[in-house]
Amino acid sequence: MTLDLDQLPQLFAEIAGWLPGQRWFGHKAERVTLVHPRATLWVSPLPHPRALLLAEVGLDSGIHAAYHLGLDFEPDGSPDAGDVIWAGVDPEGRSWSVKEVLSQPAFSEALIEAARSRLPQGAHLAVTPEGAEQYLTSSAGARALGLEQSNSSLVVGERVLVKFYRRAWPTPSPEVELTTALTRVGFPAIAPALGAMELDLGGERTTLGLIQRFLANSTEGMVLALTSLRDLEGDLLMDADGEVPLPGRCRQAVLEQGGSFLPSARELGHLTAALHLALSSPASGLEPPAAQLEGSDLRSIRDRGLEYLERLLKVSEPRLEPLRVRAADARRVLVEAGRLTRAGSKIRIHGDLHLGQIVRNDEGWHFLDFEGRPSEPPELRRQLASPLQDVAGMLRSLEYAAALALRQQVHPDEANARTLIPYGRAWAEVMREAFWLAYWRDPGMLALLPPDPEDRELLLRALELNQCLYELEYELNFRPDWIEIPLEGIVRLVAEGSR
Repeated sequence: MTLDLDQLPQLFAEIAGWLPGQRWFGHKAERVTLVHPRATLWVSPLPHPRALLLAEVGLDSGIHAAYHLGLDFEPDGSPDAGDVIWAGVDPEGRSWSVKEVLSQPAFSEALIEAARSRLPQGAHLAVTPEGAEQYLTSSAGARALGLEQSNSSLVVGERVLVKFYRRAWPTPSPEVELTTALTRVGFPAIAPALGAMELDLGGERTTLGLIQRFLANSTEGMVLALTSLRDLEGDLLMDADGEVPLPGRCRQAVLEQGGSFLPSARELGHLTAALHLALSSPASGLEPPAAQLEGSDLRSIRDRGLEYLERLLKVSEPRLEPLRVRAADARRVLVEAGRLTRAGSKIRIHGDLHLGQIVRNDEGWHFLDFEGRPSEPPELRRQLASPLQDVAGMLRSLEYAAALALRQQVHPDEANARTLIPYGRAWAEVMREAFWLAYWRDPGMLALLPPDPEDRELLLRALELNQCLYELEYELNFRPDWIEIPLEGIVRLVAEGSR
């Protein structure tokens, strides 16, 4: 016997207010107008019921999105203000306090048991391929992994990671596809895929989670980059007097730095090339593994950038004046890229590659999170694209590292920042060059890229410009104090001889 959630409208009213405060909720800029259960899988019965809920969320834009939630109904619970979403009484007079527990060990253990037993309900849970549940035989020592953006994860026995997708789409997960393909070809720089969890709603399946090996004792690439910058700028901070150093002096200081990120930048360039070669291999099982980048693809790149640009030019923000001054040059870069005739190949790509999506442990570097941009529909994330789109993301991430490191040392408006800023720019320039040269010079890569060096640089510049415009729109909406970072990138990219 279970609860009838349709008889608990106040629960869903409370969930509507609770959702925007969750880190993984992808519609923070919109108002939630309704939440109701699309499907419910009861994984524990009364007297302590637990449910995997596929919740339909209505937004004030008219869009409807689905999210996975794990609800724990504690009988006669004493409300804990930090955890409880709703405390109340059902029509039968029973008192409940409800918490969201999707990635909590006890709930995941109930999920695994539900997958094994294939409960005879309208919805059921399956682990694929058959036998993959062996990796989840016990939640002993399981712990939730925090500080994530669009998902929630559980580490089981310090050996296995279960990544629960919060946003639900009625189609296979692009990340499961790519991670499985890379595991198939033996690509070493990932956490191998072990299986997936799917919620079956009478023929319509949503991917609930990815099961893969846990990368213990790993450090994020952004952390390592910031450590390099902190070492560089920390030595300079005591003598920073506001004087602007010459570019050559800054570059030399970066090259001479003992704890430089430079070897890592080169290694990451080679690994990104190896990633793209693996994804474009027929052995990956992806269909098709590669195709020619066509005129329609280039026009799509052009049009996406122009759409970003025109929206931004309509924003009445005085600090966007550099964009207005350079708007014609930005349009020129995008239009010229749209006219390329030999632009190389298109393949499945990571889709959201940056320093936060790579980690290093004793085994070396590993790529994470092959979801792409989770806010975009899977069919869009699944489309073939130029591998240079991933390169553009990494190059932009190196510039963000330099900007973030400066903010950790001094306020950008302080006098001594004028001394440190050129060193950060030199660091980003050196690391960008090292990554890019290692990438395109890797054996086999030229077969995927535009054969003409000038065309190669132009396509990369257009893709990086698109990334900057995307970042600028994001920063305006969520971190307006950071808009100078993508603005500086735009100015550099469209300036004459910027590369």
